[in-house]
Order: sequence, then C-alpha cells, then structure tokens
Amino acid sequence: MSPLSRAVRWSRTRAGRLGLEAVRRVWALVPRGDGFVVYPGAPLDLNGLALVAAGLQRGQQPVLLVDDEVPMTRVRNTLQSVGVAPDGVEVLRRRSPRGLLAYFRAATLMFTHVPNGGVTPPANRLVVNVWHGDGAKGFTARDQAVTRRASDVVVSGTRLGGEVKAAAFNLRPEDLLLTGNPRISLYRRPLDDDALAAMGLEPGIPVVLWAPTYRATGGTNAWSDSSRTDAFTSTLADGGRALQQAARSAGRQIVLRPHPRDRVTFEGTVFPVITDDVLGAVGGNMYTFLPRVAAMITDYSSLWADYLVLDRPMGFFCPDLAEYEDGRGLDGEFSRELPGPLLQTDDELLAFLSAAELDSPEQRAVRSRCAEWIGLVQATSPAEDLISWAFDGPRRATRRARPVRAARS
Repeated sequence: MSPLSRAVRWSRTRAGRLGLEAVRRVWALVPRGDGFVVYPGAPLDLNGLALVAAGLQRGQQPVLLVDDEVPMTRVRNTLQSVGVAPDGVEVLRRRSPRGLLAYFRAATLMFTHVPNGGVTPPANRLVVNVWHGDGAKGFTARDQAVTRRASDVVVSGTRLGGEVKAAAFNLRPEDLLLTGNPRISLYRRPLDDDALAAMGLEPGIPVVLWAPTYRATGGTNAWSDSSRTDAFTSTLADGGRALQQAARSAGRQIVLRPHPRDRVTFEGTVFPVITDDVLGAVGGNMYTFLPRVAAMITDYSSLWADYLVLDRPMGFFCPDLAEYEDGRGLDGEFSRELPGPLLQTDDELLAFLSAAELDSPEQRAVRSRCAEWIGLVQATSPAEDLISWAFDGPRRATRRARPVRAARS
C-alpha cells in the first residue's frame, strides 16, 4: 500500500471514530424518556416484529423504526402477519427528526441490525441486540465494523451461537441472554389450509421446504460469500423436474424459498417460490409458515436452528461447502453435529427427497444430540419472555447493574 493510500485509510478511520464519538456524546446529553423502541433493520426481521407484538400484549407502546427504503405497504403487511394492526403501533422513519429523537430518548432499545455504527449506549439506557439468527456463518468484516460495545446484552436461541455472538460484539459471557429467538413465538400462529392453497400448495400433502442461504447479493453494495454463486445450476438445470419427481414418488411436494438477499430468485423452476410478498399476500410470514412444513432442506442458513425447535427432519444441501468455507467462512465445526444428513451432490439430494421415510428413531436421536451440543433453547414464547425480562423486573440505574439471567434450555 502506498503512503497516500495509507494516509487516506487513516483519515477515513479517524473521521469515522470521531463521528461515532460525537454520536455517543450527543446520546449521553439527550434526556432519557420512557419510550420503548424496536429497530428490525431494512429486512424487517421477524425477531424485531415479534417483540412489537409481544410488547403491545404486555401493555407497552413500542415505536417501530424503519429505514427510508422500506415501503410502508410492506411495513403494514408484515405487522399484520404478526398480529399487529397497522394503526396499532407508531411507525417512524429512522433518520427522520422524530425517529432520531425517539431513538436517542428511548429508555429501552431493541435491534436486530446494529443501527448506529456501534456506538456504546449511555449507562441509563437498556439496549438489547436481538440479532437475526443463530447460524454457522462466520462474522465478516461487515459485521466486525459495527461490533464496538453497541448493546448491553445479546440474545440467542443457542448457547453455542450465543457465545460466538457475545465475543463478536465485544460482550462478556454473562451478557448473553438465552431466551430463544423472539420469532419462535410466531409458531403459535400457523397458516391454515386456505393460505397454503393460495400459495400454490396442496393441503394434505407433506411440504418439503428448500431454503438455501444467499451466495451473492444484488444492488449497489453487492457482495459474494462463495465463489460458486451458481451452486445450484446443475441441480436446477431442468427447472427442478428431477427433484419434483423424486418428491412426488414419495408423496411429497417441494416449495422453494430464496433468501431475501440473494440475487438468484429461482424463477423458471417448477416449484412454488415462496417470497415475503407471497407470504404477506395470505397474511403470513416465514415463521407462521414453518409449522406447516414437514421437512426442510437448507445449508448454512440460521433458519435450521429455529426449525430444530419443531424437531422435524432436515437435510443440508451444500454442494459448495469448500468454496463457502474459503469465502464467508463458517464458525466452529459446521458438520460435526448437524441435525440431519450432509448432502453434497445432486444424487444425494435426490435420494433424500425420494426416501420412503424421512424421519426415523435414528434421525430423531441425531437431532437430539445436535440440540444438546449447540445448547438449543426449547422456548415456546421467547418474545414474551424477553419482554418480561426487560420490563417486569426492577429497573436499574446503570447498564452494568442489570443482571442477565438465562432462560431454561
């Protein structure tokens, strides 16, 4: 690197630190109010929306902060999918004057995506990093850039994943709150048969959900986590007809769920493709759909840890395992105790889909060992549990005085 390049990098880093320090000082000077603010990131992560619903149920009046690029129609649909009337909660644009004031004055702030560059909060606020899942993906430079001590605690649905998150976000082991991911509470609102039919599925036929994570994103700030962004090209060369036939031969139907960030949309396949818009059109979301799923195929996605709570069959289709490890990277020993078979070839995937029986006592034992190894939190109402922890206990004068108690696991 040339001296000029080093100087530019130093200047940018220094300017960024000065800017964050200025935000911290302003935050400390703004008088604290009594507000409860939830920021679910641009994806409107259901960990955040489930907390809005649970907060309202407990008599709180949460303020929902949303990014400028998120359409209000999508906000309203997502709120309805978690049981919240669109006019039942105050929604503010995060960067608007009212949004900024609500953020800085909030006594309690919960977020799924770090909203401020990682500024350490004042001592008299409670800031909870709910994050957006427990998976095997490595924390990248994009995450590390915002991992100053930006919260008082971090929430997790697994002990193993929570320990990784606590370390990545510069928190102590005792700052890990094992309540389970709040979106698990939405399992209690499963879609009915009419909703499945409206999505192009046949009620009564077991659904196999294929839900891979993204390999490469789109947009102006696109990035790639695997050199094989075409990992499924051969698998879907015929539009997925071979997979469809394998599933049909065993009396099953496949539905495909592209990751919302993936630039690959899987258009042109023979399967129903379930996006957030499709789910929203029937009044649902991913976590009201999962209880209707009999088995799932996934990979490095955080979805599998949440699905493990339902204790149903899973397969892990990872044709680009080596490339993904060299790219994004995986935390821990990914394949050590998976709750289902690791599938790395099209033939192995076909065999999984066409198996006479996906579940068995042996597979249930595999899932049980995995749940024990990762420390899966078997909670049925994690959103309500987290709200109770935040609001029902005695309020403390400082962040460090607030005890963190792990929920049962």
